[in-house]
Amino acid sequence: MVAGQVIEHVRKIWVWVSELERVCKKGGYVILINPVSWVFHEAPVDCWRIYPEGMKALLEDTGLRIIESRFESLEAPRYKRYSPGVSAEFQTQKLRLFYRFAGLVGFPVQRAYDTITIAEKQ
Repeated sequence: MVAGQVIEHVRKIWVWVSELERVCKKGGYVILINPVSWVFHEAPVDCWRIYPEGMKALLEDTGLRIIESRFESLEAPRYKRYSPGVSAEFQTQKLRLFYRFAGLVGFPVQRAYDTITIAEKQ
């Protein structure tokens, strides 16, 4: 099962993760994709930002074994360095222009990051 950009809107993620484990077949996979750095966006709530270590802690008492959990950005792969922050589409025009030039010489460019976790039910 795949849950993309959902976990940040779940109030009690520990209950939700237990339900994911319950409905997943043995040997099945749970793939979770969630924002690490994104602007606050209610729908109706926005509660969580989880890095890979947080995912490991969240899943460690379940029957879901993490195969891979990492955070990364797919935005602007031409720059040398990045830092978690706001996506370019939510930055001011001045900041985008600054990053366009400063990023080419190694200044860290802010980009939106997501955590991607793949777990298998044992």
